Amino acid sequence: MKHNASGWKSYFFRNKDTVRIAAETFADSLRQRQSRGQCDDDLLIFLSADDHTWTSLGAVTKRYLSDDVVSAVTSNAESYFEKEDYLNGIRYMVDSYTTLLKGEPLNLNSGWSFDLQEILPSRKYATKFRPSWDFHDYFQNITGWHWPIPHWAVIVIGVVLLLLLLAFSAFVIYRCVIYCKGDRRAEYTMGTRM
Repeated sequence: MKHNASGWKSYFFRNKDTVRIAAETFADSLRQRQSRGQCDDDLLIFLSADDHTWTSLGAVTKRYLSDDVVSAVTSNAESYFEKEDYLNGIRYMVDSYTTLLKGEPLNLNSGWSFDLQEILPSRKYATKFRPSWDFHDYFQNITGWHWPIPHWAVIVIGVVLLLLLLAFSAFVIYRCVIYCKGDRRAEYTMGTRM
């Protein structure tokens, strides 16, 4: 039993289901009341620091983000929320949803990735998961740096540039040696006979 600000006693049971339903109802009604999406193409992330996280999807975004994807993104973000790092947790959720809505693949958990391009043509809630043991994804997850070209191409370009630098350095050294030697003929003068 708790007392609210007006003095009325409110009775409620705090179990996970009622908290989830309350979060879902609040997020859905808030998203509908704000009506930020012109064609119901918005989403709202609700975060209660103590209880629950919920993502309310509009009708258009529901076509692109399935319940499995939303729960995977939410469970990955909860690792931030458990450390009370709310900014990075929300940032992770926003970046993940943005990536998926752009149609780009997203690595949701280790070893598996979600690719929106592989959704069935009906674009219903079907998702297709595939293993991704790619060095590119592994390196990107470690460094956080997104390379626009594959890593093997970066390595090849780096080796070629290094070889060009070595060849240019050898050429400069060769030219300096030749210049410093000078013209040997200019050192000798013709003597005259007396």
